Amino acid sequence: MKNFDLVTSHNITIEYQLATILDRFLALMIDFCIILIWLWISNTVAESMSRGHSYDYFVNSDRRLYQEMIISFLFLPVLFFYNLAFEIFAGGASPGKMIMGIKVVNLHGQNPSIGECFLRWTFRQVELFLSLGGL
Repeated sequence: MKNFDLVTSHNITIEYQLATILDRFLALMIDFCIILIWLWISNTVAESMSRGHSYDYFVNSDRRLYQEMIISFLFLPVLFFYNLAFEIFAGGASPGKMIMGIKVVNLHGQNPSIGECFLRWTFRQVELFLSLGGL
């Protein structure tokens, strides 16, 4: 496993172990499973809400539209802001990263700032889009 040496302003060397590709991939898959579980929960809630007694006057197409609106309201914010929220509020670690024992740090070995997390989140969308053809 590769190490990263960081020299602090007090001339103290701190050694970090870099996460392997396997650790990062497993953390990504754990996060993906969590998001899929949230999609299933959102879909279940949407189906139960659209079958309620007060919505019996909906025809099937209206009921499906209502379900899609509920799913959009419950699922899309989680899908888009999952990584950003966890990196900001959980000290650089999503649940998958926590389970795998890895986290994001900046070049100084500290938790990333909100601006750094926002930049990572913004460029993550570009990286995922551009690398899909290379996988």
